[in-house]
Amino acid sequence: VHASIALTKRMCDEDGDSGRGDVFGEVRGWVKGLLHRCETAIESCFSSLAWRGSFLEEDEKLLMHVLYLVGDLSMVGFASQEDSSRLGDGATKRCGEDVTPPTNGEPVRGLLVRPSARLLHLVKLLLPNSMPSAGSVGEREGSTPTPSALRAHAFIALGKLCLRDESLAKESLNILARELHRDSNADPAVRSNCLMVMGDLCVRYTNLVDKYLPFMAACLQAGEGKSSATINNSGSRLSLSFHKRKPDNGCSLVKKNAILLLSSLLLQDYVKWRGLFI
Repeated sequence: VHASIALTKRMCDEDGDSGRGDVFGEVRGWVKGLLHRCETAIESCFSSLAWRGSFLEEDEKLLMHVLYLVGDLSMVGFASQEDSSRLGDGATKRCGEDVTPPTNGEPVRGLLVRPSARLLHLVKLLLPNSMPSAGSVGEREGSTPTPSALRAHAFIALGKLCLRDESLAKESLNILARELHRDSNADPAVRSNCLMVMGDLCVRYTNLVDKYLPFMAACLQAGEGKSSATINNSGSRLSLSFHKRKPDNGCSLVKKNAILLLSSLLLQDYVKWRGLFI
């Protein structure tokens, strides 16, 4: 995506139309087109799922690539100082407002192309542990398990969309926190990605995420509630054990990311130490 933006800027310069509006218009056009194609690809995979009742391997790989692209496209023009509430679809900031002016390295800074409501809905359908099959009545009958790899990619895509939309971030925080809960059975990859998303949202919307800090801190004890050996060998409630003798199904990665993330947030004063984390 970044290479395509640079190529678009170069083509506009070579045509002698190096004005900001031309670059913005060209990039906005192909970003909208790609988002529409992503929406079509996801719908196609869901149609295949409804027909066969399970994900094909090629569909799963395609969905992972599409979700990555959706997240990447949503970050085109992102600036940490922007106010998403004042940006509409395809809108830009004027120089001297909240966003610093574009540079040669970031020629479309301030551009925001919002995904369609349909595309956002399709991404959200990949977040739960299972998806109801077409025509199913009960909550569990006829449901199809969602592969953990797809869920992990979907949460990352949702997190990037939240960085550009504060109202979406407010709606999504409870979903993210649920995956971080100490009793959660979420796959470590899903839990780790949700933790990273919460960290980014904490930097972007500190006041919104502050009350969810205990859920993030719970990742410091990932897997310990399910292993009696770990609990018996723990000398205190906050002890962190990284056992290399036995497989931990990825829980050590969640712990490591939690330590690095919380340390960074504390050092940068995005969160405050208030007694015990857990």
